[in-house]
Amino acid sequence: MNILILDDSLEQVSLLSKYVSLNWNRQFNSQGSFEINVNLSTKNAEELQVGHIVYLNSEHVGIIERVEITRETNIGSEILTANGIELKDIMGRRLTVPPAESEKDEYVAQSTETIVRSLLTKHIVSPTDTVRAINLFSLGTLNSVGKSKDFSTRYKPLDEEVYTLLQEDTLGLTCMVDILTKDAVYEVIEGLDRTIDQSVNPTAIFSLKLGTASQNIVLHDAQSMKNMAYVGGEGEGT
Repeated sequence: MNILILDDSLEQVSLLSKYVSLNWNRQFNSQGSFEINVNLSTKNAEELQVGHIVYLNSEHVGIIERVEITRETNIGSEILTANGIELKDIMGRRLTVPPAESEKDEYVAQSTETIVRSLLTKHIVSPTDTVRAINLFSLGTLNSVGKSKDFSTRYKPLDEEVYTLLQEDTLGLTCMVDILTKDAVYEVIEGLDRTIDQSVNPTAIFSLKLGTASQNIVLHDAQSMKNMAYVGGEGEGT
């Protein structure tokens, strides 16, 4: 799998076709992450820089936040490790600044999706202070999901507030990236029911025989087992 390396405007800088390992941790309603390990002598490895964006496909896009180079005396090669977050989680760089002359940013009897979309609009897509805008992002389809609730926020990390709201209703946040239009689109979605009790979606079956699982571990552990408890205070005497 080739990895496209983009700048902060989603313009392609280079392409990485060879690497030691790639681990992508995509999350439904929390911060995702990735790690790429590559031999430093590999072509275009030097383009894995802090601030560059890595693109696998429209659903797997991340921004590099940390780069480490490992050298060992008994090994001729040097390994570069690039770590980062999913592009959607760049919202963690913003705080929920209240509207001017307001103590808090408040919402009354609004759906979870409406609140999340409003927070993203106010602090990333189209903030009143245009310096705070991140021009890559826009909002996608309104799906009318989530329960009605009251909510207020004041100078909190935007990602923490958004994910707390989504987790309460078991909703997720996607960010589809189009490198042709140079656009990253946020959308609040419902998850798919893949349990065995429904017939609408294919069920999720984890099996070594079917090849849908690579490892199965059965653990019996008595190290922390206790079957006796003493109840007492920290007072004096017996």
